Amino acid sequence: MNKRQVCLPALVLTLLAGIAAAADPVLPVAALETELVARYGEAQRERARQGLAQAAARWRSSDGDAAAFAEFARTQFAGTPADLDTLFSRYEYNLEMIFGHGLEVTRQLSVPMHVDKGEIAPYDEAFAAWSPTAHVLDDLFANKLAFVALLNFPLTSLEQRAREGAGWSRRQWAETRLAETFRQRVPAAATQAVTEAGAAAERYIAGYNLWMHHVTDARGRRLFPAGTRLL
Repeated sequence: MNKRQVCLPALVLTLLAGIAAAADPVLPVAALETELVARYGEAQRERARQGLAQAAARWRSSDGDAAAFAEFARTQFAGTPADLDTLFSRYEYNLEMIFGHGLEVTRQLSVPMHVDKGEIAPYDEAFAAWSPTAHVLDDLFANKLAFVALLNFPLTSLEQRAREGAGWSRRQWAETRLAETFRQRVPAAATQAVTEAGAAAERYIAGYNLWMHHVTDARGRRLFPAGTRLL
């Protein structure tokens, strides 16, 4: 095991420990649940309770005080089916744009690592190790868009999905998948470190070649043309 393999988990754990220490504001979750139910009806109680708990669990003092959280919840809770449908459609489309194009950029920048374009240069490695989406989660928590998703869509456990998922609609699966995007509030530095570790692994794989022109039969005759290699 090399230093990169040892240090990456330690970095992530250290950063996440710092997050836990900072997430300390006391928020009026129960009072807000009562307020939202009074506004939108008893049918919204479970959604309000779960959404408030999910958002509060990831809210830090840097996101605002209790009054700021209360104003956020009053403003961003989609309390009617029509509002929830509109919110879901907007997030579905926008997240597809953000992460889809981010993946496209990552794939294109990594082409020299996977396609024989000649000698891999140090700048090729740097491009492949850079993630255009490393700061996306940080930004979406900072501007509260992540909290809007957590307030309105349910996080589920693996056990719950295994137990109940067979009876879920496509929309229910999509909603829980949307919320899962924001389950962990991972700092950009940790995300970038994961990307760099992945790029290092890809570099190792890309350079691990089997030169097939050295394969011969019993008489010493080469079975493949000179220069043939397998990754």
